[in-house]
Amino acid sequence: MATARSSAASPPEQRLRQVLLSISRQAERDLMLLSSRHPHTRIHALRVRMKKLRAILRLIAPGLAPATIKAIRRSMRVLKQAFAMHRDQHVLNALLAELGEGDVVCHKECIAPENGDGPNGLPGPAQLRRLKATAHALTRRLQTMTLRPLAWDDIATAYARRYAKARQWFRRCERKPSAARLHRWRSPVKDHYFQSLLVLRDRRHLSASRKLGSLLGQIHDLAMLREHYSHGSSDRLARAIHRQMKTLRARIFRKARHLFALTPGKIARQTRAAHKIGAKDAIEG
Repeated sequence: MATARSSAASPPEQRLRQVLLSISRQAERDLMLLSSRHPHTRIHALRVRMKKLRAILRLIAPGLAPATIKAIRRSMRVLKQAFAMHRDQHVLNALLAELGEGDVVCHKECIAPENGDGPNGLPGPAQLRRLKATAHALTRRLQTMTLRPLAWDDIATAYARRYAKARQWFRRCERKPSAARLHRWRSPVKDHYFQSLLVLRDRRHLSASRKLGSLLGQIHDLAMLREHYSHGSSDRLARAIHRQMKTLRARIFRKARHLFALTPGKIARQTRAAHKIGAKDAIEG
């Protein structure tokens, strides 16, 4: 994704539309290459691209009709969820292999792939054709959608709003760090990171938000593994999961205290400054 420095040359809505189209076309390519030697890599890339689209869509939402936003989100959801089960199985088996060092995990505890139309649980030809059609339709919709002019002040406001949501979930998780809350928190954190790539010129902030999203993903995967074996697993596996989750929680909150030290208002002012605008003289796109 482009950074804030490269976005200053064109009106924000034009620049963000270009980024959306680029990501959508890359998603189409991921599906074209799904049958290559490394399908897991393509699936991961496709799902990350849908998250990037979701984050950017929040920035330009003031310039779109609600029906357009709903249609775009529907296509994104289809593409992201199509591989959710496959992704979870792959990640959980990788975790089992990692935790299996020192004979913690027996081979019999490995998770077998779900039955699918295609090989290794991947979509069969008919389903893959439908997914390719969905991805192509998404690209076409992004090309033709009516997007009203936006000011960088609008973008800064939307960006600060999502930061505030991530900060709010941080406070909630501090009070009660349940697996469900930590999972809910990850979505605005990832949105904030992907949005920051486009609108903020602060490498330390980018690094902190990227790392926090990664840590929240890791603890979610461990929570899924724990839930998968909630009705039967070795004591050694349960202890290994518990130890890792405890360590991750401590790292998560250390990182979050640093990342969310600023108020949403300060974040908005930093964004305006990055694009050399003020609250009263925002440059119209």
